[in-house]
Amino acid sequence: MTAPGFAFGPSDEVAVRYYLIPRLLGRPVLVQIQGVIIDHDPLSAPPWELLERNGRKDEAFFFAEGQARDGKGSRQKRTCAGGGWWEGQKTSAEGDKMPVPDGSGREAAWRKKVFNFHGGGGDGKKGSMGWVMHEYAVTAPEDLAQSRLRLYRVRTSSHARKLSLAIEVPPALGFAPGFLFAPEDDDLIAHYLLPGMLGKPLPVDGLIIGDDPLSVPPWELLKRNGCKNDAFFFALGQAKSSSKSARQKWTCVGGGFWNGEKTCIDGQKVHVPVLGGADVAWRKKAFSFQEAGDKGSTGWVMHEYAITAPDHLAEKRLRLYRIRFSGHGKKRKRGDGDSSADEEAHAVAQHRVTDDALLDMPLSPQPICSSAVLEGNSDGRDCIDGDQDAASVTAPDEHGLTPFTNDNGINFWMPRSCLNSAYRCLRDGPSSTWLNTPRLTMVG
Repeated sequence: MTAPGFAFGPSDEVAVRYYLIPRLLGRPVLVQIQGVIIDHDPLSAPPWELLERNGRKDEAFFFAEGQARDGKGSRQKRTCAGGGWWEGQKTSAEGDKMPVPDGSGREAAWRKKVFNFHGGGGDGKKGSMGWVMHEYAVTAPEDLAQSRLRLYRVRTSSHARKLSLAIEVPPALGFAPGFLFAPEDDDLIAHYLLPGMLGKPLPVDGLIIGDDPLSVPPWELLKRNGCKNDAFFFALGQAKSSSKSARQKWTCVGGGFWNGEKTCIDGQKVHVPVLGGADVAWRKKAFSFQEAGDKGSTGWVMHEYAITAPDHLAEKRLRLYRIRFSGHGKKRKRGDGDSSADEEAHAVAQHRVTDDALLDMPLSPQPICSSAVLEGNSDGRDCIDGDQDAASVTAPDEHGLTPFTNDNGINFWMPRSCLNSAYRCLRDGPSSTWLNTPRLTMVG
């Protein structure tokens, strides 16, 4: 069974290289992938019935024999039992050759066709019904191309948009190729934030990083943790500012600030198994990153997740943050020396469109405290503004956190459930882990 928040969503190349070609060669399916790719004819029923009978909702993968070609037309129908048909047969991709994993030194060629589903509802409608099917086939060498076995991907078009926001899972975490981390908000609360608060094991060790999102600008934060455009972090939440402004800015060490504090969701409840089936309420806020003196967003977006009820959990300061490069914004910046969007950033922008409203928020004059600072400091150094450094503080034990200091002298706290990853980093060094975290030193 796949861990909460994970989905199988391989790229075209991964689907062919690691799944279709080995199947054609008679190789055993990867242990972890068993049951994810199903042996079933995708034309045996309309797509919603097909997925339902196989225990799927929005997407499924199938091995099946391809339909024999009928006629000379470039666009043909493939009729489904039960009504409706797949139409198109458009060759959308012919990928680069890849080695055949049989020691022969041969290379395999492949192609992908795309179909849209029509009809099947009994209402005579001719338009597409929002279902898409991809068909993958090997076209060389000849002995593999002669096989009629195909790999099919059947999904709703809306599910494709969801996967465009997913994170590719690093191989070091032990997942088979093609798995993505694409959590719903409820998954993050029930299976990651809450266990982190309670000091319980997380579903996957090493996925969520213990680091302060205000310790450096976002591109530096992700770079030093071995990430590129998207990552999740555990950190202490901000102390409330005395300002009554609805929009505040959280200043980063090294320059720039997170602006917005737009509450996306507040008070929604989720059923949590680790609490004996109790419900907890949670909140999600959104921010966009701006550099000092610039009014436009750099294209970086941050979501903050917090528990708001029951009271004994709401009092804890641990938060879960997602920081990613959306590709939008007037002042797009992926890192130092890159003040404009490049081709890759533009490609990301085409897919990641959910945070547009965050990127032109008005500035707020009131900074609030860094997440590396807790209330209770009486020396007046609670807030970071400009080049002022964060005060050195101690995390209360009731938060279930252990304090660390990294190479740059930045203090942060990590949930005890994440300490196994931290100890491996300390023992083996950054080269042995995908996180590539800075050196950590326990405080106290």
